[in-house]
Amino acid sequence: MTAYTFNNLNANLFANPFCISYSSPVSNPFGNIFGSMPGACWSDPMLNNPFFNNPPLFNFGFTPTFQMPNFSFPDIFGFLNDNNYSKPRHFNTKTTLKEYNAKKAEKLADAISKIRTGFDGKCAAHVKEAIADAGLGEYESGHAYQLADILSDNKNFKEISTDGVDLAELPAGCVLVYDKGVAGYDSQYGHTEITLGDGTASSGGITSNIRDGARVFIPV
Repeated sequence: MTAYTFNNLNANLFANPFCISYSSPVSNPFGNIFGSMPGACWSDPMLNNPFFNNPPLFNFGFTPTFQMPNFSFPDIFGFLNDNNYSKPRHFNTKTTLKEYNAKKAEKLADAISKIRTGFDGKCAAHVKEAIADAGLGEYESGHAYQLADILSDNKNFKEISTDGVDLAELPAGCVLVYDKGVAGYDSQYGHTEITLGDGTASSGGITSNIRDGARVFIPV
């Protein structure tokens, strides 16, 4: 579970709390906790006189600061700052498929799981990006259905027969390629996604509706 840590937060509590001018935003009494506070700026003899601009009560000749203790909180939902974790997640790579490379498959499943754009119509782009991020091939142009030809020429993948194979039980890291119009997918571009090993597949958005008719390429 990812944790996010904040430390050494310094804040100037008393810096010119009443200083107002045309040339700069209203000074913030809470310093860098909230940042500059936008607002109407005007010139007022009273508010800009030496007393209010740096009142003796607050003018210590130094910047008063306080230090907050280090604290962290867990990434309860598993998606905060999702693109910055370095260790791959654990994916189901158990299978009887011959030549299946579990290490490459886990890298690929990890890479596609980091891409969380939702279903934005760019399934091919996201799958190819994940392949490149996992170090399993260069990014190549082409629509979703063309992934079949691209992966056929990629030494890191091998197409397997789907005879008697329940696609929902495939291990993580398998690339599914649907031809144009197959299984109800786009009649012009087809569809592609990567299995996560739990009956779901991802191409930016995650679906549990893995359909028959896909060509299956496994990492080898």
